Amino acid sequence: ARAARAAFDGAEIEIEHGNAEQGWAELELAIRKYPRSGLALAALGRLSQHREERTGAAAALELLADLGERGGSAELRELALYDRGRLLEKLGREAEALGAFLDTARRHPYPKGALWDDALFAASLLEHQQRRPARAIAHLERMLREKEPSSLNQGSYQRPRYAAARYRVAELYRDRMADRPRAVREFRRVWDEHATSLLRDDALWQAARLEREQGHGEAACELLKRLVSDAPDSRFARCADALCPTLRPAEGACHPYVVRDLRGPDG
Repeated sequence: ARAARAAFDGAEIEIEHGNAEQGWAELELAIRKYPRSGLALAALGRLSQHREERTGAAAALELLADLGERGGSAELRELALYDRGRLLEKLGREAEALGAFLDTARRHPYPKGALWDDALFAASLLEHQQRRPARAIAHLERMLREKEPSSLNQGSYQRPRYAAARYRVAELYRDRMADRPRAVREFRRVWDEHATSLLRDDALWQAARLEREQGHGEAACELLKRLVSDAPDSRFARCADALCPTLRPAEGACHPYVVRDLRGPDG
């Protein structure tokens, strides 16, 4: 029962206090021999970084590719593929990194893929860097289509990236697709569909801001009424009258930076 722990601890002792070269070799052996151990997942990043520093990025990429194909557990294979994408991105090889992230999501799909949503989010960011906003949105929507309702309360089975993905979709429609009405709808969905997210008040504020910029003052005020009523502790609720002068804001000081941001970079 303690064989995996002993193998990893033995490798660590060699690295820190004995023959480091032998220790790194033993660490790789332990990862391959005990791939289902949580210690293997933690050790993979260290081994990959050491390989990169010692013999170069190509050697680290080769290690990760091999473990991505032949790692002894699905968890280890998925992590190796994802880490390969991250390393390719760090090296500035964006097209290859994009392929690696999408390959990770394809081979380890929802619901078993623990890094499935991270891989699609990373792919979306790379598409944005390549000035392909529609494809960036498509990767995020692919992720969000798997959002499942929960039978408990009225929530859902949330992946960590879901709310951030919906918020990012809204930003892309606003900033890259020049579709403000759609951006408003997407920001409102963050508020409506992600009840526990810290992005909810940010999203409703952005929706109200867009409504006002489009000349829809009444619609902006309606959104801000909800913000003040349902999230009075939000920093935006305390500044609600900056967007809707007829509305009484939530109690507390309005931070000046919130209002300065409304004026834009030249304000």
